[in-house]
Amino acid sequence: MYLKNFNRQYEYTCFDKSTGEGSEFKRLDEQTTHGYCQSFDFGWVAVYFDSDKQTLSVQIDNNVWDLNDSNTTVTYEHQRQNDKTYFNIENDRNQFEITYDAWWTELPQPSSANMTTVRDMYNDEEEDIFAYIKYLSENEAENNLSES
Repeated sequence: MYLKNFNRQYEYTCFDKSTGEGSEFKRLDEQTTHGYCQSFDFGWVAVYFDSDKQTLSVQIDNNVWDLNDSNTTVTYEHQRQNDKTYFNIENDRNQFEITYDAWWTELPQPSSANMTTVRDMYNDEEEDIFAYIKYLSENEAENNLSES
């Protein structure tokens, strides 16, 4: 299945659900994609519409969660005092948890204290795939990914 690179949506990968890994990213042409993914040091994170199960799925390596299942819970919160972000997804079978540098720490901040900070200028779900997963879990957006 083809998924867009979350941070570079002009790229895609062929994501293998059985291994939880994508191929090398390539420039997007006419491929129909079914979600987004991102590669990290710890592995792959993917969010996609699973046409076999007719549901919105999150896959981190080989662990899969159904976002439409009421037993799946997602937590996403900033620890602003130390510029960290906490993410947790779990259900009866799987759990994944991570604390990492917040997405805005890599961006230049405005020099004036009176200006809006970078983290306040953007929506988390547009900058961070984990925030996007949280957004989808709250908004029942299963049809948003059927064909992107």
